[in-house]
Amino acid sequence: MLRSLITHGLAVIAATIIFPVLAVWILSLTNSLTKKYYDDPRDAAAERAPRSPFYSAITTMVPPVLHEFEKLETRTLQFDDDRLGRRYIAPYVIPPISIASEDDVEDVWSEEENEYWGRNRYDDSLLAEGLASLRAAELFRTTGKERKAQRLFDHAISLAPTHPDILAQYGLFAEETKKDLVNADFYYTRALLYCPDHALALLRRQFTLPLVRDIDSRMLQALDRKRQQFLRIPRDTDGFHAAARDAYVRYIFHTVAIEGNTMTLTQTRSILETRLAIGGKSVLEHNEILGVDAALRYINSSLVYRRVDSLSVDDILEIHRRVLGFVDPIEAGRFRRNQVYVGRFEPPPATEVASEMHELMSWLRAESTLRSVHPVEIAALMHYKLVAIHPFVDGNGRTARLLMNLILMQAGFPPVVIRFTDRQAYYETLKAANDGDLRPFIRFIARCTGRTLDEYLVRLSSCKTTTVSSTDVVIESGTSNGESWRTSNSNILDESSVNGWASDKEFSNTGGVIDLDDRPLEVVAE
Repeated sequence: MLRSLITHGLAVIAATIIFPVLAVWILSLTNSLTKKYYDDPRDAAAERAPRSPFYSAITTMVPPVLHEFEKLETRTLQFDDDRLGRRYIAPYVIPPISIASEDDVEDVWSEEENEYWGRNRYDDSLLAEGLASLRAAELFRTTGKERKAQRLFDHAISLAPTHPDILAQYGLFAEETKKDLVNADFYYTRALLYCPDHALALLRRQFTLPLVRDIDSRMLQALDRKRQQFLRIPRDTDGFHAAARDAYVRYIFHTVAIEGNTMTLTQTRSILETRLAIGGKSVLEHNEILGVDAALRYINSSLVYRRVDSLSVDDILEIHRRVLGFVDPIEAGRFRRNQVYVGRFEPPPATEVASEMHELMSWLRAESTLRSVHPVEIAALMHYKLVAIHPFVDGNGRTARLLMNLILMQAGFPPVVIRFTDRQAYYETLKAANDGDLRPFIRFIARCTGRTLDEYLVRLSSCKTTTVSSTDVVIESGTSNGESWRTSNSNILDESSVNGWASDKEFSNTGGVIDLDDRPLEVVAE
């Protein structure tokens, strides 16, 4: 009995006195060690910030490289302040500075510099992780481990897509390791957009820019050669009619699918051929298909036979009136009256839409544009500018793709299909154009054009080719205003032999199809 009382008493004393004292001693020892280890507040801030497992793995791979770089660039930042500690990576973002007092740190993260660098106040931990990925990628690149370096570069870009150092180093990796000059020049350009005086990007772009211009020029020349082969394919064969009919349906399917329409290709074909509704699908999706079909018929019957320099803002409004007529008859064919936002992109105010559209069409009709700019470039630029102006409440993308194909057909190219599966690349190149570099979007449209030409040439390779020239023109019987069009545009025929831009109906008919109600051969935008 006495023994149990003594044991119980000792347990109570240990629980109330000894264990708390021991816990306090262990805690003080831990704090002293922590204080010694975090003598630099930047290290303490780094540990306090949340880290992903990926970041931990990277920092354990190359801790000396990253840590020495930080100390080299920020060795004057010695304030034990949490607000300052959260800015320990600032010298990565702006040129290294010497901070003499606490007040000087306010300039490091001013709103103007955040906007200039495009950071939009990145979370410090994400930026630190991105820079750690960059250092690790550089280490793997120098040791010849290209696949690991590629993954780390991609990870760094995803975390800090506007950081000039990351963009420039990624461009250097693409240039020297991947031998991809086009991609390298793209990243150098992006780095200069966010830091115009970035030394590495300026130096390397002086080398890549002329080479990339030559690559782009040869790409357009290859398209011209394929166009000439395409123009020699006879239009009166069953094979051409079948290919054109299929292209018509595929164009409507893909152009509405990009906007979110869930109709399949088979269902789209059924609606166009039978005009019967598909069970389980919304009325809106049916009307989107019928709207694009109506716009194609309008282009078929009038616009494709006209000169490029005769197109006007009213023609675009008429196209849009048919694109959106079944979906929203009130807004169809009229400019928007309110401000809209496309993600983070802000189009011009509604009060400026009309003037912007007239300026755009004036550029298209200018003689300098038609003679000095390649038709594929003109088509891509018109597409992008129309989307950037965003003149309508809805249907801007569908109208822009129709306008692009109208210009391509008038130049002798077949109508181009931007596939639904290419939607991500389509939007990414449009975003790059919004950021200031239009070349990726032009290249994307050029690739789609080349793919369409290849599809026609492969499918119709068995057809006997014919020579089509400006002096050997046949106007299809049953085509309205054919002779009057040729007479009023006879001066274009001479131009076609010079720049390959304007031509008569035979040249414009490169994307012709048999319409779904078996009317005579007409041109439609795919």
